[in-house]
Amino acid sequence: MPPIRIENFGRPGALLRSGSRAPLLDIDQFSELRNVWQRHGALVKRGGAVIQGASLATATVRWLAHAYNADTSAALVVRMALCGTVLRYKITSGSWTDFATGLTAGTYPISATYKDQVWWCDGTNTPLKISIANPPVDSSWGGLPSGINPQWVLLFKNRLYYGGDKSTPTIMYMSNPGLPETTTTTDSYQIPDDQRGFYPRIAVAMGEGVGLFAQDYKVYMTGTGPLSHRMYHFEKAAAAIYWRSVVATGDGRAIYMTENGPYIWDGHSTAEPLDPNGEQNWGDIDFTTNEDTWAIRYGDYYILAYKSKGDVTTAATGTAFSRFSSVYAAATRAIKVTGADSNTARCFAYNMITKQWSQHDFPYACGAWEEALHGDTQDLWVGSATGSGARAGEVYKWDQAGTWRDDSVDYDCVIKTGALGDSFLKNRIERVKVKCRVSGLADAKMRVAVYQDGKVHEPPVWEDSVGLGRTDAQGGPATKYNPVQHREGPIVKIAKPKNPVYEAGFETQIEFRYSGNDSFEFDGYEAEVKAAGE
Repeated sequence: MPPIRIENFGRPGALLRSGSRAPLLDIDQFSELRNVWQRHGALVKRGGAVIQGASLATATVRWLAHAYNADTSAALVVRMALCGTVLRYKITSGSWTDFATGLTAGTYPISATYKDQVWWCDGTNTPLKISIANPPVDSSWGGLPSGINPQWVLLFKNRLYYGGDKSTPTIMYMSNPGLPETTTTTDSYQIPDDQRGFYPRIAVAMGEGVGLFAQDYKVYMTGTGPLSHRMYHFEKAAAAIYWRSVVATGDGRAIYMTENGPYIWDGHSTAEPLDPNGEQNWGDIDFTTNEDTWAIRYGDYYILAYKSKGDVTTAATGTAFSRFSSVYAAATRAIKVTGADSNTARCFAYNMITKQWSQHDFPYACGAWEEALHGDTQDLWVGSATGSGARAGEVYKWDQAGTWRDDSVDYDCVIKTGALGDSFLKNRIERVKVKCRVSGLADAKMRVAVYQDGKVHEPPVWEDSVGLGRTDAQGGPATKYNPVQHREGPIVKIAKPKNPVYEAGFETQIEFRYSGNDSFEFDGYEAEVKAAGE
């Protein structure tokens, strides 16, 4: 009789079985990772979200910025936010305070910091110049060409570049060097659009050039001024369809979202997909509102926020999962399943160093990443996407170490394997051994569930609740020679089905779900998979 197949994952030195056989499933071959980071070969729970002051208003937060005074002796940091019709600011531990009111709501502004001013525009409201002071003072942005109200602005090589005015959307303007409020009539370019009616909706600085992104094309501009500027036009292939998804990576490149998932581009060569094998479920993104899909750089991560279509599947709105549910020829499924209800807010997180993906609960509409300046430690601030109810108008620091809830809301860690067992035979899971760590909770539990025969939603074929708390001594009362086990030590547990059944092998997956409100680390698992006839 052939031996029982063993599928396993574990960081080096943490495998659960004897022998030196390498794991069959590598760390990037899980079909779903939610609310966990990949650290040192293990999967660890991400930090929680911590509210920063009281709610700004009963409205969605649509813009956040950290403004730093260039005078290092002043060490002034001003937090700014747009919520509803009001711009508010916060300094140190003070409260959020209004400094500009009566704005038109519903826009997603763009800003750039230059010469101790924040240059702010959204194509609807009057463009503003905001002083970095205590308190900040807003005034009209002077020197703009007559009737021009830009939708975007950026700083590049001592000039402000701006464009997207709704009456002349294909024209990009630039200020004179060092003079942000001086723009001459000749300081503009008609960005080519091949007469298709598209125009650059956003632009970002990319190393030695500027990338301009339209829905049907993109342009890379090099040079420091009119005498040296050169423009290079790139056709529709892998063009940006979500203007808020364009993010400069800090190394001369930019990442942006296309109809085929996110691409990375250096302005010179052909853009490259970040998910060339189609392992992520990009078809789950709800296309209804363009601005609901947005991105931000967070250290080494590209964070792409979106609204999920959810589990509801129709002919018109089928997700990538529903279209490719029978992929079985590889160790992992070709897509990932969010398991979310309709319009649940999520994000994909792409590590630009390790080139690995994870998903997270992310109910936010905008964000701002701190600089390592004036005491800031490069935390990610995010603004609530909720416009009504308990969490409307709130601002948070996200992924905070030592905090394991999003404000007061619990979130699950979900780790789901790829397809296990023989791809062409019916299989059953005999038992699952798991190694993990948890701290602080005596009653912590992890759910181990098996899905087979194409089932990805509740209920699973079988499940078991594995206790992770460790407060009792082994084999009797605690004594000097039988002490209480340390809670942060590794815990090895075994889950077994009561009535295992044989199902189609290419649809067999195991899901590990931790629901406690404390730290959690997943070190590895081992699954005994038996095929029919073995």
